[in-house]
Amino acid sequence: MTVVEILPRIACGGVCSIVTDLSIELAKKKNVTVHLIILRKNRNNTHENSIIHNLKKSDVHCYFIAKNNCSNFELILQTVLKIRRLVLELRKNNEKIIVNMHLKLGTLIGVLSTLFLSRVVRIETYHSNYKKYFIQISCLKHFTECFIAVSKNAEWELKFKYKIKKSKIEQIYNGFDLKGMKTIMHKQSKQREFRGINILSCGSLIYYKGFEYSVIAYRKFSENVANTVYRIYGEGPEKPILSKISKSSNVLIYDPIKRGQLLSVIGSSDVVVIPSLFEGHSIFLLEVVSLKIPIIISDIESFREFFGIDRLKKNEKMRLFEFGILVKPKSVESIYLALSLFNDNKSIFKSIKNTYENKNCFLKYDIRNTVSEYLSVFRKTQKSKGSS
Repeated sequence: MTVVEILPRIACGGVCSIVTDLSIELAKKKNVTVHLIILRKNRNNTHENSIIHNLKKSDVHCYFIAKNNCSNFELILQTVLKIRRLVLELRKNNEKIIVNMHLKLGTLIGVLSTLFLSRVVRIETYHSNYKKYFIQISCLKHFTECFIAVSKNAEWELKFKYKIKKSKIEQIYNGFDLKGMKTIMHKQSKQREFRGINILSCGSLIYYKGFEYSVIAYRKFSENVANTVYRIYGEGPEKPILSKISKSSNVLIYDPIKRGQLLSVIGSSDVVVIPSLFEGHSIFLLEVVSLKIPIIISDIESFREFFGIDRLKKNEKMRLFEFGILVKPKSVESIYLALSLFNDNKSIFKSIKNTYENKNCFLKYDIRNTVSEYLSVFRKTQKSKGSS
């Protein structure tokens, strides 16, 4: 089986981590060849080079198609014919090629590059909550054989928001390399640079990640509590705003770091705050729970689905649950109360750690299970197209 994964760009974490882990594990399977097409290079390629090295070491064939400074329109012009030629070359042995497309741009270019090619099976992995996607998916869904939804919420969007036929949708949760992460953490010592409460967040510094609310909440929290630090790893347009509102409080904003380094930072944290306004099936959340760290998460659909918990009631400002605290989205007060609860009740940390130790409920998200499900969908869709 030949699998072509299409990804707009390489980045630290997020969908990139999902796709690279998926590609590496797929390449380990017998009689599976994986080609990863990256549409454009990054301007800062420090982390990119490391990720590509690991992919190639795992027998994943990698291709950069366009320059890093072109517009999306220029990108389409540069990439469509190049990818089409590549797929035609890969198709020479008469087998059906699986083209697995990720994110809006990856899906658009993936479909345009393979239109009217025989023996090509197009599958979109839908990571949920895309903005301004209705026109694109309405046009391209007729040329896509299957949609993989990464969560129940993503599946609902495909069915009811975008009117995709139920028969074309498969639901597979994102997976993470649980075994690999444990190996990394075993090799790296958990050296704490700070004696006190270590609070961590990570992600793109954009509005829907909700960091503006967590920073203001922490600023209020740190006025009353000594020996705390709030570290945020990420980059994006909200960085100047976050730097401004953090003022003199102990909020430290860092550029993204390599995944192995981030895992060490997660492992040495006391609490991880994920205040997102919406998310797909968050790979960062998977990493945090695999390292058994208490969390503060916003009350959004995908997080509730992940933990199997109910939404907050109208009179609830927050709620303690077995792995952390659920808070209201966009609520400074709710996050502040959650931080205060952790600070005032140190026994909560021990209780949550014990819960992690006694439960193996996150093993279903191991990347090996995810890969088995993907291969099952790939084969099923190949067979279905062959008989149609």
